[in-house]
Amino acid sequence: MNKLEDKITVIVPAYNSEKTIGKCIASLLNQAYQNFEIIVINDGSKDGTLEELAKFNSDKLTVITQKNSGVSIARNNGIKRTYTPYLAFVDADDYVSPDFLTHLMEGYGIQDVDLSISGVNNVGLTNKKNLTYERQVCSSQQLLADILKSDGVKGYLWNKLWKTKIIKKNNLFLKSEISMAEDLLFTVEYLLHTDKIFISNFSDYNYVYYANSLSNRVSLTYNNPKYKEAFSDFLKVNKEIIELIPEDNKIGRINARACAALIASNYIRRIKKEENNIQNKNLVRELRSFGKKYITDVLGRNTILPLKPRISFIITMCCPNLMSMLDKLRSRS
Repeated sequence: MNKLEDKITVIVPAYNSEKTIGKCIASLLNQAYQNFEIIVINDGSKDGTLEELAKFNSDKLTVITQKNSGVSIARNNGIKRTYTPYLAFVDADDYVSPDFLTHLMEGYGIQDVDLSISGVNNVGLTNKKNLTYERQVCSSQQLLADILKSDGVKGYLWNKLWKTKIIKKNNLFLKSEISMAEDLLFTVEYLLHTDKIFISNFSDYNYVYYANSLSNRVSLTYNNPKYKEAFSDFLKVNKEIIELIPEDNKIGRINARACAALIASNYIRRIKKEENNIQNKNLVRELRSFGKKYITDVLGRNTILPLKPRISFIITMCCPNLMSMLDKLRSRS
């Protein structure tokens, strides 16, 4: 018998997702854990997304259409319509294993757990490792210190099962004015109101990589014309995280400062691929000034950065033109 206190709402934002939404919804309806509902927020799709959704005859599925407003507003709309104790996010491009919800719910069988996290399979990426973790229960303080690690649990919304009451009690929503890392900021804000975190040893979320995915917005190699907006937002979020992490979490604050400084360094490297005009020169100067403030955090005190990015950071901060030349040589090889 399904218990209301164990029910999950799965929020799926969808925009022009006719090619992927079918597989996504089918994977959710095929869950071993059946005490859930799906709310698809159709973000003003202009393709056949609604027609694909109409093919499913399930009382678990609700479709809400809004005018095209962006993924954050779509997710916020879903949060407002959630009245179950637990909440999950799944992107319309992705799909999940049959035990996705089962393994996440296992975490809530442990006393005082406030967030449950799954591993991630990267589909379509041959050069990127899947994110698999050791089964454990850790403190929110520890997770705040580790969340920026390249092989950590990340700030993704969609590999986690959230408590709705924590979100609503603290009025947590995605910031729609931010185009990059708004999910990371939401996760950090949520963690500030938690105690214990469960991390599963199963990887049940299948993230499907596309060339135009959001992560490419801050790539050093992908030619994204809106890279300045993306890097600026990414840096802004990480600056906010520095202020959000409590003073007594010293490692967390060091790691946040190191990450923000590295983003500034990568931003410089991306700018140097463009025309060397006055505006870009001033921006590079500003970013170098910011990065240099946290040079000790990058070089020796953090626990998240491997050796290679630390070296690239130093070269960029001391001699950005040399780093630019090295980047150009690397791109030709």
